[in-house]
Amino acid sequence: MKLNNNPNRWAYPYFQTTVRGGLPVGVVISEYHPPEDYGEEPEIEFFLVDSKGYKAEWLERLLSDEEMNEIYKDLVYYDGQED
Repeated sequence: MKLNNNPNRWAYPYFQTTVRGGLPVGVVISEYHPPEDYGEEPEIEFFLVDSKGYKAEWLERLLSDEEMNEIYKDLVYYDGQED
């Protein structure tokens, strides 16, 4: 299921986090596919936005695979509650 039809325009983030030692970013889900079997994780496509809600491709290029995986895990286990 596609959630964001035009990722080049302003987007409201699903949640906020920090990367690279404290840079604030928003995380926007662009596609979501629920798990087929119990115990599996969903397939989630996402992108990062800056503080104004614009896609931050430059920042995505700087992040390591490990950092992107941490954001993915945050998406999978995010309960909608702020700290």
